[in-house]
Parts: sequence; structure tokens; C-alpha cells
Amino acid sequence: MPRLEAIAADAGISLVLTTTSLLTKRDGNLSFQARSFVGRIGGRASLLLHYYLAAAETVQEASQLATLPWTATENIPCHLAAHWQPPDISGDTLAYLQYTSGSTSSPKGVMLDHANLMGHLAELQQACGYGSNSVTVTWMPYFHDYGLVEGILEPLYNGTPCYLMSPTAFIKQPVRWLKAIAYYGATHSQAPNFAYAYGLKRITTAERDTINLSHWQAVGNAAEPINPEVMEEFCQLFKSCGFRQSAFAPAYGLAEATLLVTTSRKLDAPVFCRVDVEALAQNRLVETPTGQRLSGSGRLLAETQVVIVHPETLTRCAPNQVGEIWVSSVGVARGYWQRPDATQETFCASLADTGDGPFLRTGDLGFLKEGELFVTGRLKDLIIIRGENYYPQDLEWVVEKSHPSLRSSYGAAFTIEIDGVEQLVIAFEVDRSASKNLNVDEVVGAIRNAVAEHYELPVYGIVLLKRGSIPKTSSGKIQRQACRKAFLDGSLNGLAMWTLESPSDQQQIVPGNPLEAQLVQIWQQVLGISPISTKDNFFELGGDSLKAAIVVAEVEQVFGQTISLVNLAEASTIEKLADFISQENREIKTRSLLAFKPTGSKRPFFDIHGLGGYSFAPTLARYLDPERPIYGLQAVGLEGKQAPHTCIEDMVSHYIQEVQTAQPEGPYLLAIH
Repeated sequence: MPRLEAIAADAGISLVLTTTSLLTKRDGNLSFQARSFVGRIGGRASLLLHYYLAAAETVQEASQLATLPWTATENIPCHLAAHWQPPDISGDTLAYLQYTSGSTSSPKGVMLDHANLMGHLAELQQACGYGSNSVTVTWMPYFHDYGLVEGILEPLYNGTPCYLMSPTAFIKQPVRWLKAIAYYGATHSQAPNFAYAYGLKRITTAERDTINLSHWQAVGNAAEPINPEVMEEFCQLFKSCGFRQSAFAPAYGLAEATLLVTTSRKLDAPVFCRVDVEALAQNRLVETPTGQRLSGSGRLLAETQVVIVHPETLTRCAPNQVGEIWVSSVGVARGYWQRPDATQETFCASLADTGDGPFLRTGDLGFLKEGELFVTGRLKDLIIIRGENYYPQDLEWVVEKSHPSLRSSYGAAFTIEIDGVEQLVIAFEVDRSASKNLNVDEVVGAIRNAVAEHYELPVYGIVLLKRGSIPKTSSGKIQRQACRKAFLDGSLNGLAMWTLESPSDQQQIVPGNPLEAQLVQIWQQVLGISPISTKDNFFELGGDSLKAAIVVAEVEQVFGQTISLVNLAEASTIEKLADFISQENREIKTRSLLAFKPTGSKRPFFDIHGLGGYSFAPTLARYLDPERPIYGLQAVGLEGKQAPHTCIEDMVSHYIQEVQTAQPEGPYLLAIH
């Protein structure tokens, strides 16, 4: 919500298009409105959102989004098409704003006009080998430039079929993506590197035997760092399905260039090279037979120019040097919406010695070798996980507020590669006063919970450091890459270290029956942790909504029994989940009352959902008295098993009955959003 509010305010939008299911109205006169304000919870600044019923024509003190007219597109009368007037559009007309996925506090809108789009789509048609018989399948989100431009706009431009999947459908069962490619005979489909690594772990041998991928000619791989080992293993594993290595099309791009800058041509095998790691760290290119293996990101699109530039002298690098990637192409946007200073800095760069320009400064480091672009890292410390961008300073700010033992502004967030997947590591100094009696488990748990709550990211590793040991420049700036290197070589001056792969210090409770043993295997596979105790809480182990959906899918596949996310939320340990599955007359939860913390000596607290339908009880539980039981009320129908309430009176009556199952007599403590 904070990100959407910021985008609405920045863009000055005048209309919201939505669906009837999201546009909740009663008798046409009342509608749900949103009100937001900044407050503090537990000493931490928080954006609080309240939804309330109000007259549709009267909105007071409402958020930017709530003040706008909302239209359900399926309710627009068809006869209005006769009144449509073709807009006066030229190449200079703004087509849309593609908001960057970085810091939620200041999203930037990339201004793309129709000349950008039409020129770039023509380049993609040629470079990616689209023809009259091309077929596209995509699950990429449409708010992502990869999903929007190559997933939807390019097939529209080509006039060829395109089949759209839900990202959630892919996450729950990645084999669905490949089955759709086989079923529709898709020639083109794209995804970030993590999707191929994910498929390697989740798609079984039996499932592979049913898939024919021989029609797949262009397998796009972009939006995050490309791992050569992942591509190689994917080729080997799916060779029996008709998959060809030459189908892989590694690419490089960014929203500021509409989409792609380079891509491998259809049926051209991926290009690799090996380089000396120490030389690469010094921005020098030294090829060696036994060095780090890098994947090329393809050749330049037509009418695209790339120069490799020294980021400080702003002069062209020598052929054996690594520098910042600068781009000039028809796809390079006008700049950032209403941000002239940022536009000047990013889109108007010129070479200091020749004056050539303007160029787009990408902030990425790389080199060109025989026409192939190799991307080696970031000039800045942007973190990319699952194709999404995260600024390390945002993560660090959240972490430092998570526990009083952590020193403010003395931490670093960075990523390391584990089995071909980018994993998040946090290193933070501890106050001297807290270091003597440091409760490591408590601090680690607070950090993991804070990052999961704000970003839905699992933390792979945490290092708690002695005062004064975080690497900094002479001017006091955190050296995140130096911290990363020290973490990898074990030279960080740490008080304590924790990783997902570290055995728990707590006594392990082993499975008591075959059912629990199977669940332990599922959790270990999904969470990447071993061993797991039957009393461990799924969400405290780093489980999030995506991993929960995977567990639900695995349970359904292994045991042939349907469970819901609500069931996992309430039965969040191996013991409880096994007990639930073994019940003959178990109830697939469609009820509203969720017991997030059912024990305690004080009066229970009930949190009633807002417009989104879900309760904030898990978050509130962190700040309330440990002796107070916490319950949440979610909307009926979220699991798709029941029709939602359409009448306020029915909703209230149902919620009263639910509350009274936990507390028969009042008075009651309620929070209503």
C-alpha cells in the first residue's frame, strides 16, 4: 500500500481501473474508502491504513487512491464503444510510466513514449526471432517490464497468440509453466534465472516424462544475474523433453531502456567465458581456463550502441577493462517523471574526452567481448532477488529498528550465491553494552521477522559483529562489497553467526511416525533447512506466503488431501499439521477466526480485517503483551471455498459467532480496520 500510495501521488493519476470483486459497494450508495496516516508502533514509524464505509460521493481525509474514481472494467457498457474517439497520438506522446521496483519510499516513473515502444518492439521482433507462427506463454507479472513488454506487448505487436498464466500458479507448481508451453506449442517464453533454478528443484522425473519442449525456440533469461550452472543443468535435465541448449537466450535490459539492450539470437547457443576472480574484483578482464565462469547476455539490438565507461573519469575503457555500461538506443526513455535532476544524472551522460552522448547510465558493470555483453555486477549495491530490486539501505534501516542491541547505521545487507540462487545476508554491529549478555537467538529472530514482515524475503545468513568491525570508507560509508568478501572468506570479526544451514541449538524433536517424517522432508526441501524439529514453527524458520503455497501444493500432491493456507497458518508445526491431516473428519478451514496466539492469562484481543480481507494479527502480536491471546478475523471466501458475504449485517452476525467460540462472554477487545 505505501508503494501504491506513493505512485498514485507521484503520477497524479485521475482514474483507477479495477474489477468488481475489488470494488466493494453496497446498494450503490456506500463504498469502502481508504484512509492512511503515519504513526508509530513500538517506537517504529509505520504507515497505518484504515478502511471504512462512507457515502460514495463524500470522502473526507482520504488517501490519494481513495479520492479517485474507481471503475470496474467488466461493468463498462459495450454500447459506449460507439462513442470512442481515436486519440491524437504521435511518437512523442507519453505511452505509460514504468515505475522502478526499488525503494518503496521514492519510486521513479520511467517515461516511455510511443516511439520508444514501437521502435523497441520492432527491434525485439527481429532480435528474438518472432515470426508469423510464433506462440508466447508467460507467467511474469504485468507490472514488471519483462512481463509487460515481451510477455504482452510484443505478441500484440506481432499479431501472434499469447497465453497468460498467474504467477501464483507457477509458484505453486512450476511444471504448469512447462506443461503450458508443451500444450500450446509455445516458441517463446521468458523468466528470470531463479525460475529455472526453481524448476530444477520442484519438477519431478515423472513430470518431465510427460512434457515435450521441442517447440520452445527462444528461452529468455534476464531481469537478474544469470547463472551458467543453472542453464547447463536445465539443459541436461530437460534434454529428454526435446529441450535444446541453443534455445536458451540470455539477455540484459532495464526499464529505463523499455526492456532489453542485448539478447542472444534464436538458435544461437549461449556464450560463456572464464575470468580471473581477483582481477575481476579490480575491474580488469583476465581470461583463464580455471577461473570464474560468466554467461554472456547476448549481442546488441539493432540501432543500439553500448560503451563501457570508467565511472569516475567518464572515459571509454580499454578492451581488457570492466566499466559501467552506457546505452543509447531507440528504447531509451525520456527520463524520470517530474525528476529533472535524476533525469539529467541518469539519461544525459556524455564521454568526457570526446563529448559523445547522450547515454543512459545503467549503473551496471560489464565488458564487451567479440560483440557479446558480459554483465559482472553493480556499480552501486542494489540487491536483486527473484527479479525484484531492493535497496540495501532500506533493508538495513528495517533491521536496525528490529532490536535495541543493534547499532544504528552500522550494518550491511548484501547477497551471496548459494546453489545458483541469490541469498540475503545481514551483518550488523552490536552495542558494547549489549554484547556481554547477548541473546543471539532473540536478535536473530527479530532480524528475520522484520525482513520477512516488510519484504517477504528469507534471510540466509546473519553475522553479529563487535563494535567498530564493519568495513567503512574514510568518509564513513559502509563498504558492503568488502563486507561481503569478508563474510565469504570468514574474516568478519563476529560475535555470533547464524545461517539457514546451521543446526538449531534447541533440542531436536524427531518425527514420531511416517506422516511426520514425510512432512519434515517437505519442509526441509521448501525451506532449505536441515534438520527441522517437529515442534519448529514454519514461519519462524523463514517461511513466507510463497513457501506456504508450495507446502500446501506438496501436501496435496503427496497425500492426495486438500488443505488451505489457513490450515497451515493454524497448524504451523510438523506435529500440529500431521495431526490435522490424520483427522478423518478434518475441516478444511474456511472459517474466519484464526488463532495466532491462543494462550495467555489476559483478556483475548480480536483483530478484524480491513478491505483486503486479511487480519493484521501476526504483526500486532509482536507488539502486544505476551500474556494476551491474539486472534484474527479474515473475510469469508478468501480460500475460494465459500461465497463472500454481501451484506454487512450477515458479516457482523457471523463474526460475533466466531468471536464467541473463543470468548463466550464480554466485554471484548476488538480492533476494526
